[in-house]
Amino acid sequence: MRAPAETCLAKKYTVTVAGATYYLPAAPVIMIRAGKYSYHFQSNRALRDICEKTPNAHDPIHAEILNLDFSIPMRGRFCQETQSRWSRELCDQEPHAADGAYPAIANIYSPEKYDRKHLMSGHTYANFIESRDKALAAKHPLEPQQIDSFERHANGYWVSRPGTWTNDAGDPFTLKCQGSAPAGALSCTTSYRLKSGPQVTYHFSARADKLEAAAREIDNNLHLMLEELSEP
Repeated sequence: MRAPAETCLAKKYTVTVAGATYYLPAAPVIMIRAGKYSYHFQSNRALRDICEKTPNAHDPIHAEILNLDFSIPMRGRFCQETQSRWSRELCDQEPHAADGAYPAIANIYSPEKYDRKHLMSGHTYANFIESRDKALAAKHPLEPQQIDSFERHANGYWVSRPGTWTNDAGDPFTLKCQGSAPAGALSCTTSYRLKSGPQVTYHFSARADKLEAAAREIDNNLHLMLEELSEP
């Protein structure tokens, strides 16, 4: 439980994931996995370990996955000193009050070095195309329902209509959703390749009648956060 040294709490850790470089503060929501080692930044021991292994802050850690768990409360010394937009938003909220502004969990990882089967996800749009083609081959084509910018399919896929919304990979922004409590709520996942190189997979919940607004806000906020983490 011994707290890390002040220098360990204050510095940023240079981490590369699939060619992208991030400069990670000691924020409780952050976890990285590098080889056989995992570092949960909410843990004093993990911060001491990673600090000891990176005496030079500029030496990069080559990680397979960067995990952002927004269910972890942001508090303590980090919140007293942080100035970044995303961290101030999270620190100023009560636990879970930021639900709807950020995903529940986001994973940024190398699809070549990290087995995404652990995340139970692949490229969401590619998965939809495979599912659609199988339905066509079986002579049971999917009949979409038009909802805002999305076409909602009976197999749980919400696919943005052509020309309305694309992800970083240039594909129609696509969600895989299923019903969850309370009634009217959906639990959704999307996964696609970021322009910077890594794959992103994230999960969130929203009401069906507010899904597009929630998805756009969450996707935008996550991109802004990753942009800030990319700045030294």
